[in-house]
Amino acid sequence: MVSPAYVRLQGRVLDQQGNPIANARVERGPNRYAADDWLEDTKLGLWGIGPRLVGSPKLGYRAICRQHNHPTVETDVQGQFHFDAVPLGEMVLTVEANGYAPQWRHAKVGPEPGSHSTEFHMKPGKAVRGRIMDSHGDPVPSASVVLNMRHVYSDI
Repeated sequence: MVSPAYVRLQGRVLDQQGNPIANARVERGPNRYAADDWLEDTKLGLWGIGPRLVGSPKLGYRAICRQHNHPTVETDVQGQFHFDAVPLGEMVLTVEANGYAPQWRHAKVGPEPGSHSTEFHMKPGKAVRGRIMDSHGDPVPSASVVLNMRHVYSDI
């Protein structure tokens, strides 16, 4: 028996009470861990070169953006979503819904049963919007903006 190279990735988006959220946007994007998310140690790293990186990276939120061209679907009235023909591997699922705080999750999809189903429980939230400009008035893409323990990156 040969493991499938592609699977159907499915799930549900619910509110805190377990009610389905219709028309939520779900994006299947690449693994987004970045080296700048690692903590630095004060000791020098291997071969006396420093600083040494320690710990695990934190996943930064990036809003769903059409320019990224990542597969995106919307939930139905039951809060269900699915992606067909998903390659096995690591990815990030991002969920956005009006009136709710966005969520994202690092996911590893494998051939084993249960690895291609997920459920999100959304918390109420409000949008915080802004624009980052340089001293000439030009937009600054990929700038990190931190609010409490969450951070986002500006788009183009």
